[in-house]
Amino acid sequence: MRLYAAKFVRTNETLHGHIVAPNSEIASEFAEEFHHRIGVELEQFDLMRVDETLPAEYRDSLDDMLESAPIGFATRSTQFGWFVHGVLQPRFKLYTIEPQRGDEVYVIAPNPDMATALWLWSLELSDDGTHPLYRIVSGSANLEDQQLKALEPLLDHSPAGVIKWDEERGWLPV
Repeated sequence: MRLYAAKFVRTNETLHGHIVAPNSEIASEFAEEFHHRIGVELEQFDLMRVDETLPAEYRDSLDDMLESAPIGFATRSTQFGWFVHGVLQPRFKLYTIEPQRGDEVYVIAPNPDMATALWLWSLELSDDGTHPLYRIVSGSANLEDQQLKALEPLLDHSPAGVIKWDEERGWLPV
């Protein structure tokens, strides 16, 4: 498999993402079929192979993913490395994880299962798999206006992962 950077120009937005496929033709077919299924017309679609040119700091788990991944959209998380998700979310979602003890944790991810995995991955857990009890909530109901405005571009262009709010710099990866 190969990794392709993709740019999707739609009527009202431009999205960037990655596709895992054996060649560019299949990557293009996958992207076009996905957009057809969700009823969104592409005005322009650009594809460029990147698995051979990524710098070392962006290759974490890439080779393993390419050896075993199905055709699909891929995302890189700073905590988790590269992973494939079969359906591209038009944008990621924000999940709030509320541990039984401790502060809320915010995670950008395609779904709640991945949000949970990214959060657990960021913790230093014991070898027996014990982890804190928690509740996960989708959405941004408790965020202030400034946080919501700064969050919008992250949901379209940010890698999945745990994030935190900094009053001076906005949302930052943990």
